[in-house]
Amino acid sequence: MSEPKEFHFHVYFHAQNSEEVAAALNIREKIIQRSNESKSYTAVPLSNVNYVPRDMGTPESFANVYGWMALNHGDLSVLVHPLTRYEKRDHTVHAAWLGQRQELNLSSLRDEAPDECAQYPELKMGYHAERNQ
Repeated sequence: MSEPKEFHFHVYFHAQNSEEVAAALNIREKIIQRSNESKSYTAVPLSNVNYVPRDMGTPESFANVYGWMALNHGDLSVLVHPLTRYEKRDHTVHAAWLGQRQELNLSSLRDEAPDECAQYPELKMGYHAERNQ
């Protein structure tokens, strides 16, 4: 397995809790301010309870984002994982938690995807960055 070129940071909060929503959005805005990759931040629903501002960071931004997140996640939990073709392992074996570990619903994740990290090609980052030929 080669070194990952992208990472996800999943910040967990309860959508019905206005304080947690505000804290998660504040984290998202602060990270965008710290990164040149603001186009890589999206908010997507995980379930009826948790929503996730997700950073699709690259190795160049990983230390910056991870270090800041480790010190500033507050009471929110953060799942950090590499983005490879092994979706279930990325979210379990290869993952790290900041804060309290959360139970994950892995039913939509594949053991192995057919393409290495085919997510978000439109961002042209990480696996989809233009290559020098």
